[in-house]
Amino acid sequence: MASTVNENDQQVWNNFNLFASTTDSVTEETIKFQGTIPEWLKGTLYRNGPGANEVNNDLTTSVYHAFDGFAYIQKYNIDGPSQTVRFRG
Repeated sequence: MASTVNENDQQVWNNFNLFASTTDSVTEETIKFQGTIPEWLKGTLYRNGPGANEVNNDLTTSVYHAFDGFAYIQKYNIDGPSQTVRFRG
């Protein structure tokens, strides 16, 4: 069973962007942030979440549930000593 979201309901349903596809970033980017990172914090965090919800930008091959999209893997390199966070998705 597929569910769809009527565009007229976009203002009522705040999660309309759940079905917007995410594109990969080709290069690693430095994230700007406020505050400081603890000196002892250094490592890599991987996250998995929703990515593309259609194949080849063709709406006839779209998915209509938030859990059915293709995976989008994100990588965060966190370096406390240099106070940098780098992202690639």
